[in-house]
Amino acid sequence: LVACSGGSDSTALAALTVAAAPLEGWRPAIVHLDHGLREDSADEATLLAEMAERLGLPFHGEPLPVSETLADEGGNLEATARRLRYEALDRIARERLCPWVLTGHTADDVAETLWLWLLRGTGLRGLAPMPARRPLAPGSPVTLLRPLLEFRRGELQAHLREHGIPWLEDPSNRNLDLRRNRIRHRLLPMLQEEFGLDAVPAATRLVRQAGGLGHFLDEELARHGYPVLDVMGEQPALDRTRLRELPDVLAAWFLAGELGRLGEASDEAVSSVLALNEGEATGKSLDLPGGLRARFSDVALFLERRGEAPDAPPGLPQARLPAAGLPLPEAGELFLDGGWVLRIERRDAPLAHPDGELSARFDRDRLALPLRIANPQEGQRVQLLGGPGSRKLSDLFIDRKLPRPFRERVPLILDAEERVLWVPGMARGDQAPLSDETTCGLCLDLERSSS
Repeated sequence: LVACSGGSDSTALAALTVAAAPLEGWRPAIVHLDHGLREDSADEATLLAEMAERLGLPFHGEPLPVSETLADEGGNLEATARRLRYEALDRIARERLCPWVLTGHTADDVAETLWLWLLRGTGLRGLAPMPARRPLAPGSPVTLLRPLLEFRRGELQAHLREHGIPWLEDPSNRNLDLRRNRIRHRLLPMLQEEFGLDAVPAATRLVRQAGGLGHFLDEELARHGYPVLDVMGEQPALDRTRLRELPDVLAAWFLAGELGRLGEASDEAVSSVLALNEGEATGKSLDLPGGLRARFSDVALFLERRGEAPDAPPGLPQARLPAAGLPLPEAGELFLDGGWVLRIERRDAPLAHPDGELSARFDRDRLALPLRIANPQEGQRVQLLGGPGSRKLSDLFIDRKLPRPFRERVPLILDAEERVLWVPGMARGDQAPLSDETTCGLCLDLERSSS
């Protein structure tokens, strides 16, 4: 599947692929994705369909909802268009059973991308080469190939002229509001004119060396172990302690990779997060460029997109507790942050079962005392009262559709053997239930504090 915009690079790619196809046993097809950002963009699809017909190739064209997506979700035009483009290419390739998608990136694109990253303040990650081959999308069976990375744009245009092959000039490529176009039409020519520097071969050499260094750092990071910690969520969180223990260069390399996957790879962002991680950052958050946020718990660092924070489910207790939790008094009141109070009371039998999920009753004589209250930890399970087997707390939270930011602040009641007795608002463990033989009960009630 040859991705073709109609410009000189992708037109040359289509022509060269057609020439190579009989030698390699390929069956190429042309795909054109109309971003709909100009009034005449539909005319391009018509011209490309005619070109595909002249070349004897199947043609597939479809529009991309770039404007609609930006209106609904906001964000950056170029990043949104790129995401939608690759999602569509992956889908079309799968539908047509194409194992490869070819794009027309050139050595000039490598140089322009390098300068884009440098102007964003990138660290070493941003110097990595544009891969000639990679999965089109995470987990996709389709491979993205960039066979023209060793060619200059001028070379490809000369080839097209020599063979009388026309191409389309996209007016948006002259739009100097876009940073890449200013690099292409102003910065790189200025470096050539003022300093006699052809930045393209210099850039390709630099990214090739950076790629070798990056491969070495990846191997070192794998040897040390990745500082990833799954803390009550579907997405991995970063282990703050293990991140601190890594050599500085590996910590920065790893964190830049995690941020880069979210669209932000500035060296300043990496340095700021690592500096905050070194101190007492529990409960703090740091806003980062690109609409991202770093949020710190006592053990984990969460990297997430900013935006409207999800609301805590109504009536669900939330409390940030010390890492070791708090011991429960035998009777009385325990005030928790978040505006909740836990009332603890001993009562003689007979006892009635509680009406709601914010109250629990236990046979005190059958409990493993003392009890404590604490926040969830990785791997904890609860044996549900009346239910078969035990369940991971993380699965319980997912079933209850509890947003991830609130999972680590759920209060749990644990016994002396670290078993989960009660998840207030959600589940009761099967330890020490009331029975006809109960003589003394322990009553726990969580309420909103009146003060």
